[in-house]
Amino acid sequence: MNGEVGGILERSDVGFAIQVRELTAGVGREFVVRQLRQTDAVARIRNSLQVTEQGRSTGILRLVFTAESPDKARRNLDAIAQSYLAQNANRSAAEAESGLEFLNSQIPSARVAVQEAERALNEFQQSNEAIDLGAEGEALLSQIRSLEADLLDIQFQERELSERFTVNHPEYQRLIANRESVRERLTSLRDEVSKLPSTQQDFLTLSRDLEEAQEVFFLLRNRAQELEVLKASNIGNVRIVDNAIASSVPISPRQNRILVLGTAIGLIAGAGVVLLRNVLRKRIEGSEELEDLGLPVFASLNRNLVAENVKPGQRRLPLIATENSQDPFVEGLRSLRTSLHFGLIDSETRSVLFTSAAPDAGKSFISANFAAVAAQSGQRVCLVDGDLRRGTLRKYFGVDRSHPGLAQVISGETHLDDALVDLPLENLTVLTSGRFPPNPAELLMREDLGQIINRLDEEFDLIIVDSPPVMAVTDAVIISRAVGATIFIARAGLTHPGEVQATLKILSASGTKISGAILNGFDPKRARGPYGYGYGYGYGYGYGYAYNYRYTYKTDTQ
Repeated sequence: MNGEVGGILERSDVGFAIQVRELTAGVGREFVVRQLRQTDAVARIRNSLQVTEQGRSTGILRLVFTAESPDKARRNLDAIAQSYLAQNANRSAAEAESGLEFLNSQIPSARVAVQEAERALNEFQQSNEAIDLGAEGEALLSQIRSLEADLLDIQFQERELSERFTVNHPEYQRLIANRESVRERLTSLRDEVSKLPSTQQDFLTLSRDLEEAQEVFFLLRNRAQELEVLKASNIGNVRIVDNAIASSVPISPRQNRILVLGTAIGLIAGAGVVLLRNVLRKRIEGSEELEDLGLPVFASLNRNLVAENVKPGQRRLPLIATENSQDPFVEGLRSLRTSLHFGLIDSETRSVLFTSAAPDAGKSFISANFAAVAAQSGQRVCLVDGDLRRGTLRKYFGVDRSHPGLAQVISGETHLDDALVDLPLENLTVLTSGRFPPNPAELLMREDLGQIINRLDEEFDLIIVDSPPVMAVTDAVIISRAVGATIFIARAGLTHPGEVQATLKILSASGTKISGAILNGFDPKRARGPYGYGYGYGYGYGYGYAYNYRYTYKTDTQ
């Protein structure tokens, strides 16, 4: 469609028309005009408009309109105010016209009533000649005339109010109360009239009827003239006190307020997330938490960055006890050596099992390094890899995967003496897991395991057995019944108190009591934080338990 500036462009088939009075734009500029549905346009106006009353029962309204620009807000608010003013004036004119029609229909009958009253009074006077009402009668007649005129005026007011308000409106209720009061006074005066002589009563009645008819006629005629003037003036009872004025300061966006609120909400949300994570993912951070669970702590081992930086699948794992004997982690192992010496006094054998609830607690790392520390003190130590599924102790000492180990000794494929590996480190011998069997749990349940431990106890001062996690598989529970003591290893920031309690219940049900605990990875400066870990074994084996943890295998270092 094409059009010209100043003309009206119309499409009657879709009910659309537009007039562009002035166009200021460069050649080729395009404008997109979009027509809104009436309901959508009204909803937008309603959402942008606020109307509040200034004060209480003042009748003064304050209008506020929000728009994208000051000029648009001012123009829209002026248009709304003028539209309301015009509607009010039109309504007043319509009310005046409706009242005028009613009055014009009543005036002829009122004129006839006046004529009939005059005729009746004249006939009565001619038949009874002169009649003296006296001062009392004149006073009664004057009061009755006044009250009847008031009652008539109230009736007209009531008709007008009924078009604007309900009966329960306060103004309507006051009018009804005034009408009842006038009626009561009029009834009282009429009772006094009934006490006068009959001739005077009839004269008063006729005189009152004439004056009432005249009052009604004059009142109707005057009221009709007033409504004609009101209809012609087209003025309502609403006026605009102040024209629309646009504020020089935009109401939104308030950048300072948004910045302050955003910062406050961010801080509160961040603090809430941190607190919620601490509550939902509480981990053991200190030795006192293990002691509260009923486990004596033999040692707290500091974090070791070398062990934490071990890559998955690394062929050779670090042995800190021989590479850096002054490391704080090694000093902690020396403290563990002393504590464990007294812990094995009442044991049947000098064998100790290192286990944990879940992977990545550092069992294998601690077992290998503790064995080296114990050997350095002059003890004859035998390190046994009891993990027949994913054992990694051989990587600390460079033993080949094909070398026979514990699995082959139990199954009878190899003699114990042939499976033991004497290491370059004096006093230290290792018995690896060997080739992984398809039935590790069933293999460990044989009596041969206990016999192997007793045989090693005869030749060595200390036997250290590394096992899988208790909550992953049942192997650790089986091995724990064959050793002299069981030590639980917890990782600071990783082990959950619920895991410790579940491990205690599992071992207790099998008749094994944990002798003590080791807190690994302790760092006083470290804040609480979440860790992820996993553990899983081959042969299609997966594991899940009551605390809803899921394990996938990772190299068990520190």
